[in-house]
Amino acid sequence: MVIIDKKSDSTEDEIIRAAELLEKNKIRVIPVALGGEADVPELTNATLDYRDVIKADRKDDPEKVADEILIKASKCIWW
Repeated sequence: MVIIDKKSDSTEDEIIRAAELLEKNKIRVIPVALGGEADVPELTNATLDYRDVIKADRKDDPEKVADEILIKASKCIWW
């Protein structure tokens, strides 16, 4: 799981290369954008499936966000 609340210092190419390495090693990433300053497109590059990106406001119920993370993390991906 990767949680960000602002844009990272990494370039788009660095993020894509890291995501490809994770995919090669069959490691799944669940990206979480926390708050309005988080860079959702950046997180989309960090995962195999853009549908795994979770957008959460700071005012969202932490238990609901945690449940959403667990649901996405428990889905199987067949390589």
